[in-house]
Amino acid sequence: MRFIFWNIHKAAIHDRVAQLVIDRDIDVVVLAEARDQIPHISSSLSSLSKTSFYTFDSIGCERINIIAKFPPNMASICYETPNFTILHFSLPGLDSFLLVAVHLPSKIWSNPMDQAGHCEDLAEIIVEEENRIGHTRTMLLGDINQNPFEEGVISAKGLHAVMSINIAKKETRKFYKKKI
Repeated sequence: MRFIFWNIHKAAIHDRVAQLVIDRDIDVVVLAEARDQIPHISSSLSSLSKTSFYTFDSIGCERINIIAKFPPNMASICYETPNFTILHFSLPGLDSFLLVAVHLPSKIWSNPMDQAGHCEDLAEIIVEEENRIGHTRTMLLGDINQNPFEEGVISAKGLHAVMSINIAKKETRKFYKKKI
């Protein structure tokens, strides 16, 4: 499967988005700041593609829109806030997975401690949803609005990002003598 994220900043670039999706054979399109452009992007995709694309409705996420090659009934909303949505996808022939699509607050409107706090809250919610669903096949995609080595991204209580696949394969690390 191929995924793409693009923060289009409310720009009327629906033809460019659609052409990229077609050229790269994208299956799931996650867009930020695109709400007013979704009908135009869907129309452009329909006119350029032989494949059907579907728009996923949101209950409470104001900043993310999702368009995909499969109908919305193949995904269920697990959790939403104005800044992110967590969907559980169950597609034929594939293991189910969680997609966490985010557009966290900008540095313009948040201080570094608040941004780290958003990541900590997000990480906690992801773990709760993984426990509820019963697996850790999770993809986080979007605009975290932090640099890769900022506290919210790398801290053990935050998103717990690491810099290599070898470190990630360890799956846990110690944090104050506790495995996390």
